[in-house]
Amino acid sequence: MKRRWLLTALLPLALTGLVLARRMPSRDPRLPFDPPVPSAPGDIFAPDTPANRALYAALNKNDVAGVKRAFAQGASANAKYGQSYENQQEILGPFLAFVQPRENNDLDKPQAILIFREFLAYNVDIKAKDNQDMSAIHWACRLGDVNLVKEVLARGADINAPSKIYGTPLIVTISPILRDKEGPELPLITLLLEKGANPNTFMPMTGMTPLMQAALSNHPKTARLLLKYGADPALTSQNPQMMRGQTRTALELAGSEEMTRILSAAHPNMTAFEAAVSGNLARLKTLLDSGTDPKSTNSSGTPLIVLAAQSGNATLVKLLLERGADPNATTRPSEIAPQVPGPTALHAASTWGYVEVMRVLLDHRADIDARTGYPDLPVTPLTNAVQGTEPAAVKLLLERGATPGDALERLIQSAGRMPTRRKKRPSLQDALDRQNKIYDLLVARVRTPEPLGRALCVALDGGQFGLAEDLLRRDASLEAKDRDGKTPLMTLIEYIWLKQDDLTPGELQELTVQERKERQQEVDAEMTEALHTLDVLLARKPDIREALSFARREKLPSVVVARLEKIK
Repeated sequence: MKRRWLLTALLPLALTGLVLARRMPSRDPRLPFDPPVPSAPGDIFAPDTPANRALYAALNKNDVAGVKRAFAQGASANAKYGQSYENQQEILGPFLAFVQPRENNDLDKPQAILIFREFLAYNVDIKAKDNQDMSAIHWACRLGDVNLVKEVLARGADINAPSKIYGTPLIVTISPILRDKEGPELPLITLLLEKGANPNTFMPMTGMTPLMQAALSNHPKTARLLLKYGADPALTSQNPQMMRGQTRTALELAGSEEMTRILSAAHPNMTAFEAAVSGNLARLKTLLDSGTDPKSTNSSGTPLIVLAAQSGNATLVKLLLERGADPNATTRPSEIAPQVPGPTALHAASTWGYVEVMRVLLDHRADIDARTGYPDLPVTPLTNAVQGTEPAAVKLLLERGATPGDALERLIQSAGRMPTRRKKRPSLQDALDRQNKIYDLLVARVRTPEPLGRALCVALDGGQFGLAEDLLRRDASLEAKDRDGKTPLMTLIEYIWLKQDDLTPGELQELTVQERKERQQEVDAEMTEALHTLDVLLARKPDIREALSFARREKLPSVVVARLEKIK
């Protein structure tokens, strides 16, 4: 019988994304502060003139014509904006700092570039800074226009000017490409490097160099370009407070096998930790022969054996184990749960689905049920393999005797979602197929009613009715309770209750007539499935007293109350 649970899981997720996308306020994530609304009571303009106020208002709308009118009326290109609060005043920066796209998709970036050029035409001070030490060159790079940056540089801007949060213009240029794809910024990056931008500066906020950012984001073209102009792959990240004492090289941050190859080729004298994470067997063997301790850990408290497991190189992992590495060595505990050990090598290998590495570790007595994470929500190698959608890894762990625990519940929670992985990101359909295989593996092992009942609660809470009915056919317990103490029936009743007010009146007003119609059709379809599942569940004669009391008190639809009263 075909299961409907994955499709049921995907539909509300996709719909929620569309609704939220329409409701999310626009903001450029690269700004160090939110653009204030025009002429708020606490606004400060220096100098404070009607023309400068008009200019500021036009900036906030990306109104090119309005900017031109303001300049024609005498507005100053070097005016500054600030705010007053609690009897204090602070100048945030020159008006030029607010020349930016208003939309996250950058559709109005051309208008912002035109406005920037208006400021240049009225002799804006190229070296004027905001309260984060950003200046015209940073803001021009943020807009990503090569010709605009050339104009600013021609007027004497410092190509390596530092700023307090984002660092140099090169880092500002690279930061926006921390997305799924690279490309549009490459010509500007090339220009900056050709003009003498230093590729080895550090971003104050993260302590990373441009090369480290490219490695972490898996942007190979950017990495090659930076290496060509002298980026040093041996540098380690700085240690701002947010890094909690951890340091990394670009190679240790590499987000793909391609990136690992690029950085390895440029860094022959890599450390043992870099050799381990990149799977460089020859280099690691040389270092071990020279006296490197196979039990050593890096500055973040991660053992060599864990880094080696992340590489997927089973031969390298076996070498370390034969040299005395502990298969159950753990990383430094997190600050949030210091009493719980950090992940082991088996956790790492299971996450990526490196089955051969897992076999080597298990053959050397790695703890198959090693726990990390939070005390009340432990993470095991099996839960890592489940949430990483790795059927082969799940199969191996179950065959070797792994305790299922709440792995089935974790799978249901992540059903229909892409796994959080970088090195081998499967297609959506592939991920769904993998989840189906893992489901079959787990339910074949989890056969008792109680854990199946807890999984049923999770399925009902997420509106995955096809899966819920499959679990009911497998005799899932109706008396089982989830982490909040709710039975399957109460979970379903609360789901129906929440669906009644899925969107507030205010949220509905933001939708078009057609969108409202489509949304109502979606809700009606979900309610039809929910009621069908309720009938299946009630046919098994659960205790309905709590559910009936709740349904009456919260005024659930009469069709729900009538079904419950019929059972009573």
